[in-house]
Amino acid sequence: MSEPTPQPVTDQAGQQVQLQLDRANQTTTYVNAFHAQMNTDELILELGLNAGPVPGASPQAVQVELSQRVVLSYPTAKRLAAALVQNINQYEQRFGEIKPPQPQSSAT
Repeated sequence: MSEPTPQPVTDQAGQQVQLQLDRANQTTTYVNAFHAQMNTDELILELGLNAGPVPGASPQAVQVELSQRVVLSYPTAKRLAAALVQNINQYEQRFGEIKPPQPQSSAT
């Protein structure tokens, strides 16, 4: 059973509040691929796994199995972007620069 974890945060008015995080129904999914879409009201992230080359297709064809969809308001998306940047910067300060993946050459 998961107990709610109090987390101090600052609300939009600049006041400190205790955020209760209830993880009782939380699930974990590994993601190494995503697709982003947008409309005037929301940012839509579809998350999943890069399953590799498509059997019988061209070498450039890659199958991505999208399993999760997250719909965010733009203010929430902006907070998420800032949190990701902060965490990536901390990671790189500790472990070194994250290099983008290099394209794989096809062996013939």
